[in-house]
Amino acid sequence: MDAELKLAAKKAAKQDLEAKVTAGDLSQSEILDVLGLAFPADPKVAERAKNKWASNDIEFDDSPLESAAEGGSWVSAWVWIRDDEPEDEEK
Repeated sequence: MDAELKLAAKKAAKQDLEAKVTAGDLSQSEILDVLGLAFPADPKVAERAKNKWASNDIEFDDSPLESAAEGGSWVSAWVWIRDDEPEDEEK
């Protein structure tokens, strides 16, 4: 493939990715995967997290991310906050 074709293909791929990100068609883990920064959760760890925490207010991507730590792991999730929900005074 000559240099012009490579450049055109790279530009088209970038535009496609930008369109998907703008439209919200990519999950956080998919975006990080494209950038080479994703650390997908071990399926068993992800399943344990989903079984324990998934609800109407907490959702998990199909392939959540995992950050291993001493004594356990952090697993990415989405937490729902209503627009009309008052802010918590206490933390």
